[in-house]
Amino acid sequence: MKKFAVTALCILAALTAAGGAAAFADTAEPYPTDEMFEAELEFVSVTDYAVSADGEYAFLHDVITEGESVSTVTVHDGKHEKLSEKALPAVALDYDAEDGEFVYGDVEGNVFTLDGKAVDYTLKTFGDTITFDGKIYYLNDGKLSYTYAQGDEAPHHFEGEYSLLKKYGDLVYAVKDNRLYSFEQAAETPIALKYYDYTLAENIPAGLIFDNLKDYRLKFVNVAAQSFVTEIDLDDVSSDSVIKTAGENPTRKTVSGMRGLFLCEYGNATVFSVKGKSYITLTSNCTPEYIAGEETDFESGTLTGSKVYTCPFVCRRTEVENISAGQYLKVKSILNFGDVLNAAYYEVEYTDGDSVTHTAYVAEGFLSKQVFEDNKKPVEVPDENESHGNNVRTVVLIMLVVILVLIAAGYLVYVITGGKKKKKTTPDEEEKQTPPEEKE
Repeated sequence: MKKFAVTALCILAALTAAGGAAAFADTAEPYPTDEMFEAELEFVSVTDYAVSADGEYAFLHDVITEGESVSTVTVHDGKHEKLSEKALPAVALDYDAEDGEFVYGDVEGNVFTLDGKAVDYTLKTFGDTITFDGKIYYLNDGKLSYTYAQGDEAPHHFEGEYSLLKKYGDLVYAVKDNRLYSFEQAAETPIALKYYDYTLAENIPAGLIFDNLKDYRLKFVNVAAQSFVTEIDLDDVSSDSVIKTAGENPTRKTVSGMRGLFLCEYGNATVFSVKGKSYITLTSNCTPEYIAGEETDFESGTLTGSKVYTCPFVCRRTEVENISAGQYLKVKSILNFGDVLNAAYYEVEYTDGDSVTHTAYVAEGFLSKQVFEDNKKPVEVPDENESHGNNVRTVVLIMLVVILVLIAAGYLVYVITGGKKKKKTTPDEEEKQTPPEEKE
C-alpha cells in the first residue's frame, strides 16, 4: 500500500509539472513576462567564495551532472547578471586585488585565473577570527559571534550555523545554509544574487505567428528601454510549433529603446525586425508608429525577380506564392527607412487568379518600370540619337550605284580605245579598194 501511495504521488507530480509546462506553452502567453525572467542564484553546496572590489561575487560550488559532483565556479556581477559559470578543478577561491581578477587554487597548490592562466599568487587564509576597526567576529563550532575588542558588552550571537568567515573591503562575510551573508556590527544581510534566466525564451511556442505574417499591416513599433527582446529566425521552417532563436545570446534586456518594423502580433507578443533581423517581445513594451511611403515616378511595373513578400521583410515565411518574374504590379509607394529596413521596398498591388487585389512588397532593384503585357511584344522606345533605317534597302542601293559606276567606266574605256584600233591606208591600197566601175 505504501509503494502504491509513493507511485501515485510521483505520477501526480509529473502531471503537475507537465501541466505547468503546458500552461507556459499556451499560445495566449507565448513570451515570458518580466517577472518570469527573474531568478536567484541558489547553490546545493558552497565550498568557497570571493568578493571583488567592484562588488562582483565568485562562488565555488558542486553541481550534480549525470550522477557525479562537478566542481563549478559561478560569477555574478552583484547587480542582475550571471556573468559566467564553468567547471574548474578548484579547491579554493580568492580575489587578486592587485590585478583585479578572481583566482582559484587546485589540489596541488597551483593558482590560476578563471581563464586558466597560471599566476604567481598566494591565496589568503582567514581562519575563524577576524579583527578590524576594534571589532571582532569569530566562529566557534559553527556559531558566529560579534563583539568589541575593548569594552564590557556581552558578545552578540548570530542565529544559525555559519562557515567560511572572510573579509573583503570593509565588510565581513560568512555562509549559512549555502547562502552568503554580509555583516556590519550586529546586523546581518543576506546577499540576494538575482539574475535574468534567458533560457525561458529558448522554446517559444509559434501559435499563429506564421499565419499572422500573411495578414500584414504596415507600421513601425517603438520598443521601450529595459525591455526583454529575443532574436528569432523566421527563415527556419523546420518546425511550425516552435520559434527558433538566432545568435549566440539571443535574449537580452535593452538598455535604450529600439525602433523596428512591425511584422505581426499574436498572444501577448509582438514580432518586429530591424535591418533584416527579427525579434520578439511583449506587446506591452511596444508603441505603434504608423508610416506611409513616398510617391514614385511610375505607377506600374513588371517583376524582374522571382518573389514578392507580404511585408518588407524577406524570409520564406513571408513569401507570396504563385507569383513569378514577369508579373504585372501596380506601384503604390516606395519605403525608404534606412534605420529600420535593410533596403528600399516598393509597396505594390497585384491581382490573383480570383480577381482579388492584394498588397505586397518587393525590394528595389527587382521591379522594372517597363510593363510587358502577356502575348504582346514589349513596346520599344527608339533612341533619338540612334538610326533604325532599313538595312536591306540600303545594301541594294549601294549595289546599284556600284553597278552603274562599273558600266560607265567600261563605256569610257571602249570609247577611248576604239580609234586606236583603225589602220591608216596608202594611195595604192585606196586604189585597190576602189570599185572597178569607178575607174576611168
